[in-house]
Amino acid sequence: VLRGVAATIVVFAHCNLVGKKITSETSELAYELVHSGGKGVQLFFLLSAFTLFYTYSLHKQKENHYVLNFYIRRFFRIAPLFYVAVFVSYLFLKKTDIVDSIYSIFFINGLFPSKVHSVVPAGWTISTEVLFYCFVPLLFKYINSMKRAVVFFVSSLFFKAILTALLIKVFNLNYDYLHFYLPANLPVFAMGIILYFAFTENGSFSM
Repeated sequence: VLRGVAATIVVFAHCNLVGKKITSETSELAYELVHSGGKGVQLFFLLSAFTLFYTYSLHKQKENHYVLNFYIRRFFRIAPLFYVAVFVSYLFLKKTDIVDSIYSIFFINGLFPSKVHSVVPAGWTISTEVLFYCFVPLLFKYINSMKRAVVFFVSSLFFKAILTALLIKVFNLNYDYLHFYLPANLPVFAMGIILYFAFTENGSFSM
């Protein structure tokens, strides 16, 4: 249900970018809704970390090759439809070229400021999500308690702040990009891991 909420408010926000702009004079409620739509992405990231940890714990108990199976499932959950979007964007968006498409096919467009929006509109979210997938087995291995989850959250905040300041000062990166890349959203994923331990340690889920 919350994923549906996240997707809906993101759609509202994007519709407002291409349609007649909603202002606070038009409707205060509608204005707040469309201008908070971007928060839907962060809500999705939080829920993603929560569900990834939860399902990973279940598969670990039942499967011999649970790490490999995790990556296979994640690939086929994300890649097919995204590749269709890349293909359509390559055909119909004049600014798209084959090199940009390759970056997106390998989900690494989010690592490069000049590529983050180069093919699929808002495709940065997929790159950030997939890059987080790469670390899930490692995170699950070492973040095995609420205490460690909180430490990871606090550490991710410091890591984000230090790295962002460094990239701005040394490389003069556009602050817009620094909202999209993985370190900027790592604390949000970390909150999803905290949520996982809040539920499982309280016995709300049967493990």
